Amino acid sequence: RRTGELFMKSLAPLIERHEYLHAVRGKGLMIGLVFGEPRGRAARLRWKTVEAMRTALFSQLVVVPLFHRHRIITQVAADNMNVVKLLPPLIAGEEEVEYFVDALDDVLTSAEKGSGLFFEFGKTVAKGSLHRNRS
Repeated sequence: RRTGELFMKSLAPLIERHEYLHAVRGKGLMIGLVFGEPRGRAARLRWKTVEAMRTALFSQLVVVPLFHRHRIITQVAADNMNVVKLLPPLIAGEEEVEYFVDALDDVLTSAEKGSGLFFEFGKTVAKGSLHRNRS
């Protein structure tokens, strides 16, 4: 089975489970996670608050914990765009895909519970700033 197809099929159920995730797009191993404003009132308020600080900040709130919690490298697709690019290795199999799906599920669950991702992101940025200033 092709890795890209496996990712697409495995990620599809997360669209129904998490209202921030609007689509999973891809061709081959070029896979994008498209995030957008949720329908629920509380989640929509969190979304608007984060996006008022900086357009597409939500994507950064996803990328940072994917790396720090799960050691998964992803990338925001472009400035002012709530799309996260997956960067899977060429030899990813079912185990790696399942690990990624579980990690993304964990991060999106945190996003839906409240401001935890925002604090985690801020803590990471602050640590990086302190580390840079000591050098």
